[in-house]
Amino acid sequence: MKSLLKRSVVYFTSNFWLTLIVALSLFHCLPFLFHYGMFFDGVTYASISRNLAEGYGSLFKLHFSDALFPRFTEHPPVAMWFHASLYKAFGQSIWVDRLPSVLNLFASLFLICKIWKEMANDLKVKQLWWVPCFLFLANELSFWIFRNNMLETTMAVFVLAASYCFIKGASFNYSKKLIWWFLGLVSVVLGVLSKGPVGFFPIMIPFYFYLLKIPSSVTIKDLFSYVVLKLLFFGVLFLMFRYLSEDVLDYGKTYFENKISSNLGRKPLSFDNLDLIVDLYTKFLLWVGFLMIAVFILKKRAKFYLDRYSLFFLVIAISGSLPVSLSQKRSLFYIFPSLAFYAFFFGFLFRGVFNDLHDKVSHWASPRKSFLLFGSCLILSLVAMGFMSGVGATQRTYVSDVLKNDPNILPENRSVGLVCPQSIYRSWAAISYAQRFQKISYFKELAKDAHFDYLLTSVKPDSNCVIPNDFKVISHLKAKKFLLYKRVK
Repeated sequence: MKSLLKRSVVYFTSNFWLTLIVALSLFHCLPFLFHYGMFFDGVTYASISRNLAEGYGSLFKLHFSDALFPRFTEHPPVAMWFHASLYKAFGQSIWVDRLPSVLNLFASLFLICKIWKEMANDLKVKQLWWVPCFLFLANELSFWIFRNNMLETTMAVFVLAASYCFIKGASFNYSKKLIWWFLGLVSVVLGVLSKGPVGFFPIMIPFYFYLLKIPSSVTIKDLFSYVVLKLLFFGVLFLMFRYLSEDVLDYGKTYFENKISSNLGRKPLSFDNLDLIVDLYTKFLLWVGFLMIAVFILKKRAKFYLDRYSLFFLVIAISGSLPVSLSQKRSLFYIFPSLAFYAFFFGFLFRGVFNDLHDKVSHWASPRKSFLLFGSCLILSLVAMGFMSGVGATQRTYVSDVLKNDPNILPENRSVGLVCPQSIYRSWAAISYAQRFQKISYFKELAKDAHFDYLLTSVKPDSNCVIPNDFKVISHLKAKKFLLYKRVK
């Protein structure tokens, strides 16, 4: 065992680029691992996953709270089911909230490495596997997504897995090709069931092989067989969903009506929407800066290769980002699954520069320097973890005002009425925090026959806001935003 550990350490420290990628990964994982603050979408997904782990709801009957989203159909369930499995295995500690992001990060890096090596046409290019991994990590969007427990991290893994299967299959004979492409279709479906139709874009990869004439064994016959395979696969899948489970069919209908058909035709498609793509491309300025530093170190001109390999990944990246930009559901993090393919494109486009940089740094690197790099990153990450632990800014006001920093002020598993909800109902970060860590259900509408022991309102309520006489305020005297009332017995 000791000898195996020693060999592993020697291998790790002797490979500078592996050390670099692992060290950068630590900056994505460790600083916020014990931090309560997340984007409220991430806290909401964590609450739903926790409920599923405890038996509240089922795979296609997800449950957020008794008041809000008693049946959650805003997104497909696979990513939250995966998170629920981790809650079952490791408990409900705060670090488990971000465990899916950590696992998905390393799974994504592994698949990025495999795809690069599969597409590289010589050994010099294969050794540059670290380039797309580095670019994938050195991006503001990637850092934000993995920090906040977004469903896109799970979709990205399945998108990369599907892409690898389609690329791997292109190099085999007819029967093995169809097996790999079948696995690719399975991965596409799992990606779609993680966050939605955005995950469909890798399905065209076999056609890109043929159209760009990338050296492989893809023929017209293979493409025809692939189309038949797709029709059979999705036909059987539909029949399974249609006849084996009413829950699945009902979930699919509700999701399609609420998230897809309701947005079709709401606004005419406009190329003004391409500002989202422009916003995405500004996130790549750090990559350009890195390239300029490499050119400065090498003292060479930046030669680029706009060939079929770089174009292959550019087409895939655009097919994953352009439809989102033109749609009505436009958010930058929806484009995240295509980020790795922009990294592939950038890496193949400037592979000459990165190859020279690889050789120069490899001659300079040593096991001692690799160890110092890893140790420094680990120490910095742990120090950052100490500063970042605790409650985030968006939830800190709620904790201070409502709980007086004492969770016993408002016991768990309670239903709380929102008085004058128009003034505080948009405080979704506080509501999602309350459900995740206290299992509190906040009801927006106060029915006449409803009985609540607690009420929540704003420090500055609306003029028509009336608090019943049998309630007494128990919030902090210096509350900034929220006032909590308790019924006087």
